[in-house]
Amino acid sequence: PVRQLAAHGTRAGGAGAGAPAWDPILDAARAAMPADRGSISVTDATGIIRHATRQDIVGESRAAQYIFRTLSASNSDDLVIDPPFLVPGPRPRYLLPIGRRLSTGSGTFDGVVVTAFETDSFRQFFRTLDIGTEGVISVLHRDGVVVFREPSTGDPIGQSAAGDPFLQFASDGPGRGRLNGPLIAGGPEFVSAYENVRQPSLLVAVSLKRSEVLADWRDHVRTSGLAVGALAITLGMIVFGLLRQTVARVRAETELRDHQQVEADRLREANERLEGSLEREQRARRDAEAASRLKDEFLM
Repeated sequence: PVRQLAAHGTRAGGAGAGAPAWDPILDAARAAMPADRGSISVTDATGIIRHATRQDIVGESRAAQYIFRTLSASNSDDLVIDPPFLVPGPRPRYLLPIGRRLSTGSGTFDGVVVTAFETDSFRQFFRTLDIGTEGVISVLHRDGVVVFREPSTGDPIGQSAAGDPFLQFASDGPGRGRLNGPLIAGGPEFVSAYENVRQPSLLVAVSLKRSEVLADWRDHVRTSGLAVGALAITLGMIVFGLLRQTVARVRAETELRDHQQVEADRLREANERLEGSLEREQRARRDAEAASRLKDEFLM
């Protein structure tokens, strides 16, 4: 929507165009937003609001705001977020301004178009994310202001981010990294991952309590240990059974060989005795035949 408004501004003649050129498009864009939950404004090149869905802010200056300062010094079509600001009243609430650069037909700076959203819907979204029982989602502005920090019992939006360990990375430009340590001095240890987003220029960090992160790892290690132990016991029993079978087989084979050797020895001895008996019988037969011949010769 902000991009469409910026494109319309170029076609309509910039922030200086009259109300007939801006009011219909602003009303249409405002109708798409939740009731009483935001506003849209258009500032000229000096930072003065020329058109808005809230007539009470027309004529106010926004030259000191981060969006105007950043976009007026840039030639790129970036989406820029301003630090949240508190709107007083019967129902005080924080608004989050999001803006783009308005350009003339020649490309020179002609102001900004800004849409301000209430932060409640964003906070509710962050609270639905699963970050453990004590995890934290932090969104920091480069100006050193907390945009979101959820879940939270209070409302840290718009507060100073001084002392936040991620603030030192917020002005480093696009990039990502990891940080291990407490979020506050003396606090519990967290494992955090952050990313410095280029558009919009915010730092987003997700921090999980170290003990909770390691709890899953410990459970996994414990489960793996039990599984490995059970597997080792099973393998041990299988190996023990195989060893017993192997020992029994070796013993049976040894006994069989011994028995075969004894039987072979007995058979050899029996064969030797049989051969001796045959030899004696043959010798006695030869002796008898020789005696018979001698007898015959004597009688002749």
